[in-house]
Amino acid sequence: MPTIQCPHCDDEIALDEGQHGLFDCPHCDKEFEWNTNSIAPPTTMTVVFVILALISGFVTLSLVLPSSADSDSSSESNDPCYMSENPDCKSQGDYEDSSRSWFNLFDGIFEGIVEAIFGTAIIAIGISLWVMATLCCGSMTIIFSIMAVRRYSADRVLYNSE
Repeated sequence: MPTIQCPHCDDEIALDEGQHGLFDCPHCDKEFEWNTNSIAPPTTMTVVFVILALISGFVTLSLVLPSSADSDSSSESNDPCYMSENPDCKSQGDYEDSSRSWFNLFDGIFEGIVEAIFGTAIIAIGISLWVMATLCCGSMTIIFSIMAVRRYSADRVLYNSE
């Protein structure tokens, strides 16, 4: 039989083994808690919100942190003829076309301008999509985290009322 001290009047109180919950002190008649579990078990909805917050958090991190494939994107490593011993692979400087005329030269410049414009537009669209996806996943992480905290607060109220 454990003997405890009242938190209000410091008098000793004898309790039976395994008792827990709210008690009234026989000396000062004030209420006190003894041997209560302060950790409420989460409900299924709380666990679901925690899992969704973790998943969206990891997706957000994968969008924000650079991957190893992004860091090794030099144009030379993407060239199939880079470091090749094959004689059919020639660098751009090795091509000599004697049939190039002024019209072909201007045609090449025009194609380069069009490719630059479309390439820039595609890059801008890609960056915009990346920013939107990152903001969306980050927002979902915050929302699911808030919902998990709110659900666990409701779980504690329910647990303490039982």
